[in-house]
Amino acid sequence: MRPLDEIAHRIAARAPDRPAVITPRATITYRDLEESIAQWTERFSSLGLQAGHKVAISLPTGPATIALVLAALRRNLMVSVISAAFGRAEYQQRLLEFDPDCTIGPSEDAPSLREPLPPPSGRPGTLVFWTSGSTGHARGVVLEASAVLWNATTNAGVMELTAADRSLVVLDGAYCYAMVHQIFSHLVVGGSVMVPDPPVWLPGLALASQHHGITTLAVVPSMLKGLLELPVVIQALRSLRLLTVGGARCPDALLSRAQGLLPDTDIRITYGLAEAGPRVCTRRYLPHASDGQGLVGQPLPGVEVRVSAEGELLVRTPSAAAGVLQDGQFLEMPEWVPTGDLAAIEPSGDVRILGRIKSLIKRGGIRIVPLEIESALRSHPHVLEARVVGMQHPRLGEVPKAFIVPTPGAPVEVSALASYCLDRLTLTSVPVEIDVVAAIPPLDRGWKEL
Repeated sequence: MRPLDEIAHRIAARAPDRPAVITPRATITYRDLEESIAQWTERFSSLGLQAGHKVAISLPTGPATIALVLAALRRNLMVSVISAAFGRAEYQQRLLEFDPDCTIGPSEDAPSLREPLPPPSGRPGTLVFWTSGSTGHARGVVLEASAVLWNATTNAGVMELTAADRSLVVLDGAYCYAMVHQIFSHLVVGGSVMVPDPPVWLPGLALASQHHGITTLAVVPSMLKGLLELPVVIQALRSLRLLTVGGARCPDALLSRAQGLLPDTDIRITYGLAEAGPRVCTRRYLPHASDGQGLVGQPLPGVEVRVSAEGELLVRTPSAAAGVLQDGQFLEMPEWVPTGDLAAIEPSGDVRILGRIKSLIKRGGIRIVPLEIESALRSHPHVLEARVVGMQHPRLGEVPKAFIVPTPGAPVEVSALASYCLDRLTLTSVPVEIDVVAAIPPLDRGWKEL
């Protein structure tokens, strides 16, 4: 397998005029991209940057960012895209944690270089993606270039991507999901990526589809909900071949609506985390399949999964991170990467995500998974939606409490619901309280791979 930084060079050698990156103002061919990579590689050399020096890129996702990342890897540097879209405080925190030797901002021709340039202190040939993971604390996930290439290439194979595919990048390239799943997975097969002007991604999506005929799109659930509310966007996406949804749990009702509006589109649910490179599992959405709640499908070929004694999903993959940067330290990643997700592995080998470890309810030492209670409640014909949380209890620590939204026109009795649950759950899992509400309170219990 050729190195990641040779993607553009390899395609340019046989199809130099094929579009690599398309923006509202220009089309960058693979020849153009390779020339830009070569120029920046030489520029990094002239600046005195050596293997292991750290480069921070603070540019919007686009041709320059892609070229800079690949050039930094070709020069064997440690590179991170630190987006200003994070917000001032988060941006500064990530910059402080990374401690770059060279920073490239909006004035691309004037890199900011530390003087005097210190000896290299980073890991040569690596990319750093920033995530809060399950900690709520920014940390840099360090991925070897070879690991990123493996994940992008394997993902492209599973998604059946070809040189004819064109993907619109609506997520920030500072995230692993966007850079690996969208950008690199398409470039490794000679496809094209389109980058609209942020932040107007919905109009940009419609415009790009109409003029360039996008065939693949990757979104997070909140974006999917937004695009389904605009008829002009739905019309523009009629020829979409592949739609992938990841980054967090996506409600079945939203997936069903998307499939109804885009009947000829192959919809895939994806699961992963930056620490795994990021892709771990994927499955094709089947509207008529039953019991798909939390089901994320089979691991990628070459990826192994298992569930720990505590119920946490562990992943062993060729694309695992080398480690993480946190609080000024580099912490090595264990062989089996902890995901922070509660999971079950079906007899078929499919992975089912049950929630986050931190959402687990511990009732007097007994572990209760909220998703199992929610599934039981949703199976009642008079329950439209359900959410279960841990409620403090003076003796047991926590007990399950449920919020339910009734089906319109179908009144529901709380006492009848408790009896209904008792027939389907263990006694300790039956909600102690059930509140009938007009809408479910927001609570993100999904996985994170951004």
